[in-house]
Amino acid sequence: MSDCPYRDLSLSAAFFFAALAIPAAAQPEAPTSPAGVVFATSVDSPLQARKASLLLDSLRRFGGPWADAPVHVVVDEVLEQTAPLWRRPGVTAHALGGDPELRRFPYARKVLAAAQVERLVEKSARTLVWLDAETLVLSPPRALVLQGDTALAVRPVFLRNAVALPEGAPLDAWWSRIVHEAGLGTSFPETVVPLVDAGAFRWYVNCGVYAMRPSKGVLREWARAFTALVADPEVRKEAGPGGLRHVFLHQAVFAAVALARTRADERASLPNEVGYPLHLHEKVPLAARLARLDDAQVAIYEDLFERRPAWRGLIPASEGVAAFVDESVEWLRAGIPEGPADRAGPR
Repeated sequence: MSDCPYRDLSLSAAFFFAALAIPAAAQPEAPTSPAGVVFATSVDSPLQARKASLLLDSLRRFGGPWADAPVHVVVDEVLEQTAPLWRRPGVTAHALGGDPELRRFPYARKVLAAAQVERLVEKSARTLVWLDAETLVLSPPRALVLQGDTALAVRPVFLRNAVALPEGAPLDAWWSRIVHEAGLGTSFPETVVPLVDAGAFRWYVNCGVYAMRPSKGVLREWARAFTALVADPEVRKEAGPGGLRHVFLHQAVFAAVALARTRADERASLPNEVGYPLHLHEKVPLAARLARLDDAQVAIYEDLFERRPAWRGLIPASEGVAAFVDESVEWLRAGIPEGPADRAGPR
């Protein structure tokens, strides 16, 4: 996720219901892959559309048993740029619904998109895997396939970002409003240990890579609570340093709702190989760094390849993975409408 300015908005929680409205024609019976797994992401810019295309290429090439899994892409205002995605086998694109004013708040599009897909697949999929467009699948994503009674698989945030609270710290007014809206008591004992920043924090998890049981309705509740909090003047007034509390409001609400809506025995922690922060690799403590890029099931790269196209000195990789990433970076920076897989033909 990148930090960018957004203006404050005055919104009603009623917008949530409009945001989840999906035209009847957009609600076919959703297909699934082995073990009932579907993948989802969202797109709200031409650049993100190109990154989503790379994500799809990586899943099809390195996804193993899930390489041909159905993928749902929720798009906002870039339908023409995402046309190549619509033509891919196994990909279904959906126009994002909801009030345009709500979608102007940081990451509201992503929240509403996740809820929209959850509603679509709740009866047909056992596992909904959400991957931000700025990720790559580099080996079979086994840890994202929910087993048994597990309903949620997540990992802690990487950085505090003026949002996370230290273990044992009382909730401030901002967090208190969030946990109240989520239906979570303020004395929850759960903590996490981030990968990069030192120390334990009160429960606060990443929402860029996760797996969810769609029948639980967690993502729709996330959208409802997020919409209500965006409409709260006190929450909008609390932007935090550099606006980070606006930028990460969606993630804080995700964490609170996920904790409130699942039992301890329904939650699983993702291993370091899933959602590994490649863009923060040099900040990851040495003991926790992946030895090779091939070890990652899913890597998050954010804007790494725009900043550092000559990435090979960052982390070792097999020639197959390195060549794929090199070609992807070249195509991404060139801004070609089709992805590498479109130009290269069938894999």
